[in-house]
Order: sequence, then structure tokens, then C-alpha cells
Amino acid sequence: MLTVRDPWAHLIVAGEKRIENRTWSTRYRGPVWIHSGAMYDERAFDWCRGKGIELPDPDDLPGGIIGQVELIDCVPVRDLPTKLHRHWSAEGPVCWIVNCPERLKTPIDCRGKLGLWRF
Repeated sequence: MLTVRDPWAHLIVAGEKRIENRTWSTRYRGPVWIHSGAMYDERAFDWCRGKGIELPDPDDLPGGIIGQVELIDCVPVRDLPTKLHRHWSAEGPVCWIVNCPERLKTPIDCRGKLGLWRF
């Protein structure tokens, strides 16, 4: 499980955001549940809207566990594959590359935690 602030959490499970930026790396590869944190990134909502990415109002996004992705790689931003190097979400310093997003029909309410964690 990985807690991510909105709007990023919802963009990840929607398949719009293929890279999650972290300051730390992990050797883990495989399925990761995405938890939408209680707090949201207001500047990120403004940035997304400025880029034409349509988002609901932050208060209308459900919190809790909202979906799952496959973590396929975790690399420093400088080592991203060429096709992802210019992806809008690639900032680093460490890029978690995700694939195969699946959104839950009904979010599961729970509190988030730091780092990778188990439900």
C-alpha cells in the first residue's frame, strides 16, 4: 500500500500518471494498492487544471484505498527509459514507474501511513 495525495492518487489509478515521484527507492516490484490521503495538494490541482486535465472538486474525491497498480521499476529520474523521460509526471528524484491501473468501484476507508505499508 502506498499513500499518495490527491489529485495524484486519482490520476495514478486512472492511468493518467505513470510515474510517482519519491525521495526514496524500493526493491519491491509487483502490485501496490493506492491509498488516497486525507490531505490534498492544492497547487497540484491548480497545475492540472492549467494543463487542461479535468478533475472533480477536491472535496468530491473519495479518500481511502482507491485502486491498484503494478510497480514495474523504481529508478533515479536521470535513468528513466527514453520514452518516459519526457512524461509530464517525471520529476524525481526517484521515479516509481507504474502500469496496469485498476480503480476500485467502492473505495475502502482507512487511515494512511508513510512508506510502503500493509493494510
